[in-house]
Amino acid sequence: IISATAQALLNVIVFDTSAGDAVAKRRVHNQWDPDSLAVEPTYAMGRLWTDHARVKLPDRIAVERFRAAMSERGTPLSTREVIGEVQLIRRSVEGDWHGASDPRKGGKPAAY
Repeated sequence: IISATAQALLNVIVFDTSAGDAVAKRRVHNQWDPDSLAVEPTYAMGRLWTDHARVKLPDRIAVERFRAAMSERGTPLSTREVIGEVQLIRRSVEGDWHGASDPRKGGKPAAY
Protein backbone atom coordinates (compact mmCIF):
# COMPACT_ATOMS: atom_id res chain seq x y z
CA ILE A 1 0.00 0.00 0.00
CA ILE A 2 2.78 2.41 0.89
CA SER A 3 4.72 1.97 -2.35
CA ALA A 4 1.56 2.20 -4.48
CA THR A 5 0.45 5.38 -2.72
CA ALA A 6 3.93 6.91 -2.95
CA GLN A 7 4.13 6.19 -6.68
CA ALA A 8 0.70 7.73 -7.33
CA LEU A 9 1.71 10.84 -5.38
CA LEU A 10 5.03 11.10 -7.25
CA ASN A 11 3.16 10.82 -10.55
CA VAL A 12 1.14 13.90 -9.56
CA ILE A 13 3.79 15.95 -7.79
CA VAL A 14 6.86 15.23 -9.92
CA PHE A 15 5.39 14.33 -13.30
CA ASP A 16 2.25 16.51 -13.10
CA THR A 17 -0.08 13.76 -14.28
CA SER A 18 -3.84 13.86 -13.95
CA ALA A 19 -5.45 12.01 -11.06
CA GLY A 20 -6.66 9.26 -13.40
CA ASP A 21 -3.27 8.78 -15.04
CA ALA A 22 -1.49 8.84 -11.68
CA VAL A 23 -3.44 5.89 -10.29
CA ALA A 24 -3.49 3.94 -13.57
CA LYS A 25 0.27 3.88 -14.22
CA ARG A 26 2.14 0.65 -13.74
CA ARG A 27 3.85 0.12 -10.38
CA VAL A 28 6.91 -1.55 -8.89
CA HIS A 29 7.51 -2.71 -5.34
CA ASN A 30 10.82 -3.49 -3.66
CA GLN A 31 10.43 -6.17 -1.03
CA TRP A 32 12.91 -5.90 1.82
CA ASP A 33 13.05 -9.57 2.72
CA PRO A 34 13.52 -11.46 0.50
CA ASP A 35 15.21 -8.75 -1.55
CA SER A 36 13.36 -8.67 -4.86
CA LEU A 37 11.69 -6.20 -7.15
CA ALA A 38 8.08 -6.92 -8.09
CA VAL A 39 6.73 -5.40 -11.29
CA GLU A 40 3.16 -5.23 -12.50
CA PRO A 41 3.25 -7.04 -15.84
CA THR A 42 -0.20 -6.23 -17.12
CA TYR A 43 -0.99 -2.58 -16.70
CA ALA A 44 -0.18 0.33 -18.95
CA MET A 45 -2.54 3.14 -18.11
CA GLY A 46 -5.11 0.54 -17.10
CA ARG A 47 -4.76 -1.55 -20.25
CA LEU A 48 -3.40 -5.06 -20.54
CA TRP A 49 0.15 -5.14 -21.93
CA THR A 50 -0.94 -7.99 -24.19
CA ASP A 51 -3.47 -5.69 -25.85
CA HIS A 52 -1.08 -4.82 -28.68
CA ALA A 53 -3.72 -2.75 -30.45
CA ARG A 54 -3.83 -0.28 -27.55
CA VAL A 55 -0.40 -0.46 -25.89
CA LYS A 56 2.22 1.15 -28.07
CA LEU A 57 5.45 -0.56 -29.01
CA PRO A 58 7.68 2.06 -27.27
CA ASP A 59 5.97 1.22 -23.95
CA ARG A 60 6.57 -2.50 -24.42
CA ILE A 61 10.20 -1.85 -25.39
CA ALA A 62 10.72 0.34 -22.30
CA VAL A 63 9.52 -2.49 -20.06
CA GLU A 64 11.87 -4.99 -21.67
CA ARG A 65 14.80 -2.56 -21.32
CA PHE A 66 13.96 -2.12 -17.64
CA ARG A 67 13.89 -5.88 -17.13
CA ALA A 68 17.27 -6.25 -18.86
CA ALA A 69 18.86 -3.46 -16.80
CA MET A 70 17.67 -4.97 -13.52
CA SER A 71 18.87 -8.41 -14.56
CA GLU A 72 22.34 -7.03 -15.40
CA ARG A 73 22.51 -5.54 -11.89
CA GLY A 74 21.61 -8.85 -10.32
CA THR A 75 18.28 -7.61 -8.96
CA PRO A 76 15.84 -10.50 -8.73
CA LEU A 77 12.62 -9.65 -10.56
CA SER A 78 9.20 -11.06 -9.95
CA THR A 79 5.80 -10.12 -11.21
CA ARG A 80 2.73 -9.32 -9.20
CA GLU A 81 -0.57 -8.78 -10.96
CA VAL A 82 -1.61 -5.93 -8.68
CA ILE A 83 0.58 -3.74 -6.49
CA GLY A 84 -1.88 -1.90 -4.30
CA GLU A 85 -5.10 -0.13 -5.17
CA VAL A 86 -5.11 3.64 -4.84
CA GLN A 87 -7.81 6.28 -4.73
CA LEU A 88 -6.65 9.82 -5.34
CA ILE A 89 -8.03 13.34 -5.17
CA ARG A 90 -6.01 16.10 -6.76
CA ARG A 91 -6.55 19.84 -6.58
CA SER A 92 -5.65 21.77 -9.71
CA VAL A 93 -3.85 25.10 -9.77
CA GLU A 94 -7.22 26.71 -10.54
CA GLY A 95 -8.68 25.19 -7.37
CA ASP A 96 -10.78 22.45 -9.00
CA TRP A 97 -10.87 19.00 -7.43
CA HIS A 98 -10.31 15.88 -9.56
CA GLY A 99 -10.74 12.36 -8.21
CA ALA A 100 -9.75 8.99 -9.58
CA SER A 101 -10.38 5.40 -8.63
CA ASP A 102 -7.82 2.74 -9.51
CA PRO A 103 -8.60 0.73 -12.67
CA ARG A 104 -7.15 -2.33 -10.92
CA LYS A 105 -10.39 -2.53 -8.95
CA GLY A 106 -12.71 -1.65 -11.80
CA GLY A 107 -12.24 2.13 -11.61
CA LYS A 108 -15.01 2.55 -9.05
CA PRO A 109 -15.03 3.46 -5.35
CA ALA A 110 -15.42 0.47 -3.02
CA ALA A 111 -19.02 1.40 -2.17
CA TYR A 112 -20.18 0.90 -5.77
